[in-house]
Amino acid sequence: MAEPNPFAAPQSNLDGAATGRRQYPNIELIARGQKLVIYAIVVNLASMGLRGAAPALLAFVGLGALALSLIGVYRIATGLEIGSGMRAVCMLLLVIPLANLVVLLVLNSKATRALRDAGYTVGLFGASK
Repeated sequence: MAEPNPFAAPQSNLDGAATGRRQYPNIELIARGQKLVIYAIVVNLASMGLRGAAPALLAFVGLGALALSLIGVYRIATGLEIGSGMRAVCMLLLVIPLANLVVLLVLNSKATRALRDAGYTVGLFGASK
């Protein structure tokens, strides 16, 4: 019985070599969440333009943007496998007026990177295969 040589160089199987890209099992969830986040960004910017208009309309548009943001951030964070603590922090930051845009833009950027790595084409209003 031959003993393995402790001084031999390590051997590895290169047939299934990793490409350095992380694959997410819920890539469709990321794509759907990204569309909602993009729509939320547009509605948030529109609500900033409505500041001088009717307050009732501003409140309605703001609640719609918050709902889109919450659902979109939850979907992206779940798809990207972000931990529940960080997910809760992101959700809390969505109610702060300028911080919500920063959170949405950062998560949109991460989602775009993951989608492109998975072979999706990402345009202005979301991903398509």
